[in-house]
Amino acid sequence: VSGICQGVAQAALNSAMTAGGRIIGVLATALNEPNQNDDALCQQMARDHLALSHFAAATRETEETRLYRSLTMALICDATIVVESGSSGSAVVQARESLRLGRTTFVLKSTVENRSIVWTRSLLRAGAQVLSKDNLGELSNAVEANVRARFARCASR
Repeated sequence: VSGICQGVAQAALNSAMTAGGRIIGVLATALNEPNQNDDALCQQMARDHLALSHFAAATRETEETRLYRSLTMALICDATIVVESGSSGSAVVQARESLRLGRTTFVLKSTVENRSIVWTRSLLRAGAQVLSKDNLGELSNAVEANVRARFARCASR
């Protein structure tokens, strides 16, 4: 699951598609609106994977719709990994919401170690974990535990 936007998210989507992964791309626009970052990627997502939007027809991308996209991604993901973001960026918004929902949230070690990025401290205090090559297994364990817990809650209803 990734937002369809430039930079790291776009690279992650392209890499996942190249590797044959199944992908959900979350839009900050209506499905019928061209994406200002990469309309070809949006078209490919809609054709070959899943493009998701909860915005009404003709809704264009704004700062507000990008924030709602981040909240949507936190709701549908079992874990969030923050690679990079500005202090008020949508990845930080998604991470905070993920933590609020009790979901596993990771911040890349290189991001945490970058002293010029100060928002990582608040995420770590709130329960985010540092992700490095040394603890990648914890990511799959955390996602599996979240999925099991979610299915158990559904089965008990």
